Amino acid sequence: MCGIAGIVTKEQHKRETAERMSERIAHRGPDGAGMYVDEDIALAHRRLSIIDLEGGAQPMYNEDGSLVVVFNGEIYNYRELREELLTAGHVFGTNSDTEVLLHGFEEWGDELPSKLRGMFAFALWDIAKKELFLARDHFGIKPLYYAQMGGAFFFASEIKAFLDVPEFRMELNEDILQPFLEFSFVPTTETCSGWTRGIRCVSGTEKRRRCAITGLSSGASGRHPMRRLSRKSERRCAIRSSII
Repeated sequence: MCGIAGIVTKEQHKRETAERMSERIAHRGPDGAGMYVDEDIALAHRRLSIIDLEGGAQPMYNEDGSLVVVFNGEIYNYRELREELLTAGHVFGTNSDTEVLLHGFEEWGDELPSKLRGMFAFALWDIAKKELFLARDHFGIKPLYYAQMGGAFFFASEIKAFLDVPEFRMELNEDILQPFLEFSFVPTTETCSGWTRGIRCVSGTEKRRRCAITGLSSGASGRHPMRRLSRKSERRCAIRSSII
């Protein structure tokens, strides 16, 4: 078990906020901690070492430093994918399953999750395009929550990581209370709304979610500057999703 967290924002103090978020989920990764920060994003990782103990530290970069990833989980078929990527000409620097995500994204782009067999949640940042790619395993085993707050996009392995975000309010999501009382469970379409208002999760039935620093958009249909986002826009935080 590892933990990941991050913030997409131009705000100057994102490193400090991401560090506090990371501390909230420190129990998920007792073997190491790492950060990546640039003018647009802060990524945090808490590591439980399982594969490639020496070379698997995160955040991890591709060979030219254009992509960076933080990853929680295990890719069961990473050896097969690694061989396929080596045949395609990719150069690996570690023996970890994490690096397969980087080269896999270079090779297959948004189709990467459909190639993976395992339990996973990861965030991959394209430094040049300033785009964040989030993905979660098909059965939703590994958690991945996100929220739009104060003009910034946040994500984390656990909801408690948001407690250090100044704009976060721990409020009951009453919208799912009635269906829960009626059926003793939350219908599938509402499961990822969560019990905490404003917090959603990347569903295991969604292949991908994207967020660009210039705004939130749907495919190539244009972008919406963050400064224009209203409460009604919060649910448009992920930009592309499809059923696997």
